[in-house]
Amino acid sequence: MTRYFFIVVHQVHELWFKIILSVRHCLQGWLAGMPFDGAAGPGAADRFLHAYMEKWRNESRRRLQAAIDRAPALEERLKSKFASECAQTEAFLLAEDDPLASALTRRERRSARAAMVFIESYREQLPHCMWAWQLLESTIEVEQAMLVWRQRHARMVERMIGRRPGTGGSSGVDYLDQTALRYRVFSDLWTVRSLLLRPSGLPDLEAFADHGVSAEEMSP
Repeated sequence: MTRYFFIVVHQVHELWFKIILSVRHCLQGWLAGMPFDGAAGPGAADRFLHAYMEKWRNESRRRLQAAIDRAPALEERLKSKFASECAQTEAFLLAEDDPLASALTRRERRSARAAMVFIESYREQLPHCMWAWQLLESTIEVEQAMLVWRQRHARMVERMIGRRPGTGGSSGVDYLDQTALRYRVFSDLWTVRSLLLRPSGLPDLEAFADHGVSAEEMSP
């Protein structure tokens, strides 16, 4: 009975993974086509990203100076950390964090990530962004449930076979624990949460409102 339960669990996981990869593809395609200043595509996304990154740098400089004022002896270390954070943030937002990706893939990722930041940042100012934010939030909830399921699966395996090597030659429970935390399908949605600015520090919305972003334009 236990062996059959193992088989069912793994088959369900494989089926879920195939479905969720398809969902990710559709979601990224929709986000990549979201209009900003009345137009969709890489150009509009790039204009927003550059404006956003400038504000992000300003906020980071403010936090850096505040940290230096509190701990002057750590100035060099703090500056090094600041430079590293800036480089990582820009690489992520501009989709330059994967050197093996094609130019087309990077362009689509850049547009999709810009849309994620825009929706997360302006959902209060633009009411028609709220349903898009709810969609992203629901997506994260689904993956969160999957992460919890994978962690519970690891505990079930540990309960059944202890910490012996897995049947596929892996390290068993240790491998399951690592993958449950490390691998996420919608990793961009999680990463964006670390890059959000305070409402007062966001780029002026009027710069993207000349033509308006209508609810119809945002519809998938």
